[in-house]
Amino acid sequence: MGINLLSRVQKISGFFFLLSQLTVAAMMLTTAYDTIMRYFFARPTVWSVELNEVFLVFITLLAGAELVKRNQHIQMDLIYLRLPEGSQRASRILTSIIGILLCGGLFWLGLKTTITTYQGKVYAAGAFRLPFWILYALIPIGMSLMTFEFLCRLIVEFSSEVKRGKSS
Repeated sequence: MGINLLSRVQKISGFFFLLSQLTVAAMMLTTAYDTIMRYFFARPTVWSVELNEVFLVFITLLAGAELVKRNQHIQMDLIYLRLPEGSQRASRILTSIIGILLCGGLFWLGLKTTITTYQGKVYAAGAFRLPFWILYALIPIGMSLMTFEFLCRLIVEFSSEVKRGKSS
């Protein structure tokens, strides 16, 4: 059951990552279209900026889990790379724990905000009148996946220590 759940969640992370890449392409197209309409035809769109704001939130929150899994997220490794292996391992463990706590906290806050805006029927101003809960729902979705990936990293660190201990 555990490995099956891990596989499913990681497939979801991969799917959202692919969707994020497609969203970046859509952002490029809508921005180019808006630019052409604005400067060549003097008819700018009323929806392009608003849509790209939503897309930016989408790609930021939903690509994060896959980046954690691939170890491609932003890293401050100037000092880390100069540390001995034991200290690097401790740093990876500490980073994973902090990632779990921060992403878990953001999951909780995002979930509360999503529920509040859903119950309050809060809508965005603009061309789409998008319900805010849809935007805010991206926070708990993205943060739950990132929390899971940080937890997987932590498990890998501890399981590799167990394997090293058995082989010694």
